[in-house]
Amino acid sequence: MNAPGDGERPHDDDLDVLARHFLESTGADPAEVVLPRTDDALWTQVETLFALEPELDTDQLMAGADVTVAEVHEITRALGLPGAARPGPQYTTGDVELVRAARDIVRTFPDPENGLRLLRVIATSLARTAEAGVAAYIAAVERPLFDKRVTRLRHARSQAAAVGNIQRFGDQLGTLLVHHTAAAVKRARASRMQAADFETSLMAVGFIDLVGFTPMSHSLSSSELASVVSDFEGLAFEIAVEHGGMVVKHVGDEVMFVAIDPVAACEIAVSLVARAQDTDGAITPHAGLAFGDLISTGGDYYGVDVNLAARLADVAVPREVLVSVELARQALKRSETFTFEPAGRRALKGFPEPIEVLSLARA
Repeated sequence: MNAPGDGERPHDDDLDVLARHFLESTGADPAEVVLPRTDDALWTQVETLFALEPELDTDQLMAGADVTVAEVHEITRALGLPGAARPGPQYTTGDVELVRAARDIVRTFPDPENGLRLLRVIATSLARTAEAGVAAYIAAVERPLFDKRVTRLRHARSQAAAVGNIQRFGDQLGTLLVHHTAAAVKRARASRMQAADFETSLMAVGFIDLVGFTPMSHSLSSSELASVVSDFEGLAFEIAVEHGGMVVKHVGDEVMFVAIDPVAACEIAVSLVARAQDTDGAITPHAGLAFGDLISTGGDYYGVDVNLAARLADVAVPREVLVSVELARQALKRSETFTFEPAGRRALKGFPEPIEVLSLARA
């Protein structure tokens, strides 16, 4: 049988045979390949391609990974794996090495809870990555295919390609983790040389959010709203990395970042405020910066100066970057690239007394 081209509309029987053969070639179980009679997404096949085949029960996992009863319960919960109390096979042979490696991480720490906390951060980050990948595929690949009414075979090819790409990239996550860990070690060494203790890092912290985003969200479609947020997040990441900083997290239309160098923090804030504006001015960013000992835990940062930077962003007018006195003092010690104009004393939520602040601009 000759394969029809993408522009042809083959008979359902021909299409079913082609799609089934294609899916089977990717590793799907022939007995589980059930093709829907519509051009909708072949999510059953996607789930099949990603399906794990449980072979081991909890006792076998414990024996293979050489972990105690308590460890297997704590580690599987921290990693988001199936509950160890469930009966019957629920783990793969790959889970043995995964749990063994997680065991070694936990045992690195005198207090096991510190290791378990790290595992939860990793699992949460990967879960968010998976959610982002699926959402991006649905919006940017699946929806256009559906709109074009392409054949089921085209859907199958697209989904299988996406599955293969994710699996190959997943195999390289160890290399990426080493790169980011090396960068984190450098930041930690530099930021803790003058920090007050082992729990804090002497760094600059900044918050930037989009003024006008909430009102505009009522008039935008879901895809347009997602595009605005995605563009902002991408720009923030790009600018932060370019100047040696790190994006800590995104909260809706707000981004939090840190930098060891206060001058770099100024550059990140000013550059992002300048570039993260829509063409008609309906959305404009504003920012707040502070400098001091930040409490570092779980891949996030906390403390008085984190709160101060967030509150300064709240009270800044559109296109303004407000900074703390200490941030300005530290930046001026290192460079004359920026100027700091007095912006009065501001009553900030959570602070008992008005805080003296300055407005940042390029020199």
